[in-house]
Order: sequence, then C-alpha cells, then structure tokens
Amino acid sequence: MLSRRLLTSFVLLIWCAVPSIGQLPKRLERCLPNPTLAQEIRDMQKEVEPQKITLTIVSVEFDEKSAIPADLQDEINAELRRGTFEEDADSDYLKEAAGEIAEVGVRGPLQDRGYFRVLPSAKLKVLKAEGADIQVAATVSAELGPQYWSGEIQFVTADPNKSLSQAPEVLRRLIPLERGDLFSVDALREGLRNLTRLYGKEGYIDMTAEPEFDITESTHIIDMTFRIDEQKRYWVGQIEILGLDELAKEQFLNSLPQPGETFDREKLEESFKKNKTVLPVDASPYEDVQVHRRTKEGKVSLLFDFRPCPGQTEIK
Repeated sequence: MLSRRLLTSFVLLIWCAVPSIGQLPKRLERCLPNPTLAQEIRDMQKEVEPQKITLTIVSVEFDEKSAIPADLQDEINAELRRGTFEEDADSDYLKEAAGEIAEVGVRGPLQDRGYFRVLPSAKLKVLKAEGADIQVAATVSAELGPQYWSGEIQFVTADPNKSLSQAPEVLRRLIPLERGDLFSVDALREGLRNLTRLYGKEGYIDMTAEPEFDITESTHIIDMTFRIDEQKRYWVGQIEILGLDELAKEQFLNSLPQPGETFDREKLEESFKKNKTVLPVDASPYEDVQVHRRTKEGKVSLLFDFRPCPGQTEIK
C-alpha cells in the first residue's frame, strides 16, 4: 500500500482584523481637514495603479480528451459565464485570466467531486474588444486523475505540552465529511470555518488549524489529521465606549461580551446588528472597534469610538 503525507497550505487564521490601540480611528481620520500620511500613501498608490482590463467569458468549450463529466461541464460553464475577470492592462492579461479560470473556475468544482489531483488548464481567445472591455471564448481542459474518498478524520494538538480544550467528537461534528464521501475541498473549507467560529466563541482568537493528508493511492482514500494550535485564550477586560449618550451606551454595552467573560468575536459583531437604532448609520465592527491584547493576563481591552466629526451632531 502506497501512502503519502501531504502538508497543505490550508492554514486557517482566526480573524481579528481590527487596529490596535494607538492608531487613529478611521471614523476620526475622516474628520481631519488635511489627509494623514497613511491617507496620502493610499492616495499615491491609487494614482499609480495600472489601468485594468475587464474580461467577460461569452462561450466555453471543453476538450473532449479531458473527459470532464457532463454535469460538471454545465456547472463550470455556468460559473465561468456568471462573472467577469479583471487584470492589469500592461500584463499578459489573457494568460493571467486563463490561469485564474483554471485554478478557481475549473479546479474548484472538480476537487469538490473528489478529483483531488486534477491538473486544469484554460485558453482564451478574444472575440470582441471595446476599450477596456473584452469578450473572450474559453477552452477548458483537465487531467482528472482518479477520484478520492474521505477516510478517517482525527484531531491532534500542535503543542505537545497542552491537550485540546475541545473533545474530539465535538470537533469531528464540525467537519462535513463522512468516511466514504467523495472528498471535497469545499467541505474542508467549511469545516475550517466551523472550527474558526467554535474557537472564536471560546476566546481563542489566534487559533490555527492545519490539515495534513495521508493518501492511500491503492484505494484512493484520504485520511486527514487536523493539527490545532489553540494558542492563548482571552477574556474581556476593560471596555470603553465613546460618542454615545448614556442610554445608548448602556443598551450597547449590555449586548457586548462582558468583562470577565471569554472574548466572543461573534457576539461582538452581533451587538452591532442588534443596536442599529442607537449606533451611527455607518457603524462597523471592523472600523469602529480597537482590540488591544494583554497577552500576559490573557485579556483584551475594547475601545468603541463612535465620536462624530467636530461640528456634527452627537448621537442621541
């Protein structure tokens, strides 16, 4: 029996993309009479951005030698003709777009049907060009290889000195693949997102989960081991809210993760949805929150800044 262990790039980082305390909040940055250095740099980058070409696929043909199943041809055809592809005008944009089409539009659907080792390719032919808008015909082919099925799924800790905080049976329910199912990369991604949500609700905001594949070529079975690095668990520390009146502040505060509770990013985001009537119309859990880790204490401090620009009316 030939088996091989593959280490993939499916590394999942728990998202917590908020600025650290000490940066100028974006809400107040917009109030300044003159642009900040960061704004000037962003504007300069926009000025030097190359012109873009928009490619629209109006027809798709499939190489008969690749033997892509008919139902998958229909799926790929519909997906490719649903959207557009944007490339730099000064690049080899036909080659760039063809590579993107092969990797995303062709490889994805095939890997979701068990063709784990598929080698896709695509070629584009210009049919019509009007300025930066180009209509193309796509020819798609793929070396399918065999179909693979899901095998055993296990979970191990990346830290040999620490056991996993979650029971294996709990983690196993989060991966929507059963033994004997056609192996699906999309199902794997969904499982990784489920792990993100579970650990994020428990305060493990820096957790990473990395799947390792053990492939038995004789049976086309893929066993998976998820190596989980839970890292630090965080609780909520100090909370500060600026720019709301007392009643609105109390209502918003009561919906947030409370000091002493585990930091639940999902609950924080939900609090914005529940309090739309008392928050600015453009309030965002991604721009109006600053999260500061106090790593030694295992706590995060939260600063919510809803202050309006000088001269604007305070939120009532």
